[in-house]
Amino acid sequence: MNSKLVQESGMILVTVLMAIIVLSIFVTAIISNTLSHNQVSKSEVENIQAQELAQGSYWKTYTRMYNNGSLTNSTETLDGKTFNIFLNANKPVDSTVPYVVIVNYLD
Repeated sequence: MNSKLVQESGMILVTVLMAIIVLSIFVTAIISNTLSHNQVSKSEVENIQAQELAQGSYWKTYTRMYNNGSLTNSTETLDGKTFNIFLNANKPVDSTVPYVVIVNYLD
C-alpha cells in the first residue's frame, strides 16, 4: 500500500508541474499580446495626431500667407512628443496647385 501511495504522489507532482507550465505559457502569451496592442495603440494615436496637425497647419499656413505672405516651418509638442511640420513655400496664395504639408515625429 505504501508503494502505491508513493506512485500516486509522483503522478500528482507531474500533473501539477504540467499545469503550472501550461498556465505560465498562457499568462506569458496574454502579457505579450497586451504589450503588442499597447504599442499599436500608441502608434495609431501618434498617426492621428500627425494627421490632425497636418490639416491644421495647412489652414494656418494658408491664412498666414493670405494675410501677410509669411510662411514658416514649425514645431509642435503634443503629449511630450515633438512633431516637425514642413510646408512648401513656392506657391502664391491663389495657386490652384495643392500645397504639401509634411508632419513627422521621432520616437
